[in-house]
Amino acid sequence: MSTNRSVMDVNDEEIIQGCINKDIEYMDSTIENAVLMNGNLEEPSKRPKIRNEIYIKFNNYEFEQFLKKYLEPKNKVKGIVKTIIPNRLKIIVRRIKR
Repeated sequence: MSTNRSVMDVNDEEIIQGCINKDIEYMDSTIENAVLMNGNLEEPSKRPKIRNEIYIKFNNYEFEQFLKKYLEPKNKVKGIVKTIIPNRLKIIVRRIKR
């Protein structure tokens, strides 16, 4: 985590210092150093090709058709049961299966 001290108020810095866990390493930084460490601050990441394909397919189908073709669970009964059963019960069932 890097912060620019000139942006932070003194009170904010004291609060942050009080909240930082002893196990966390931190260092003062500048915007220039942050940009060197994180390329997305300089230019956005490239969009994956698969995302373009999904948008093209989405635009070629009616919404209901798209849902049925790409987002409907393969095993309908299993998908319905998964959405109905609470998470706690799912965890208990997994533990019993082991």
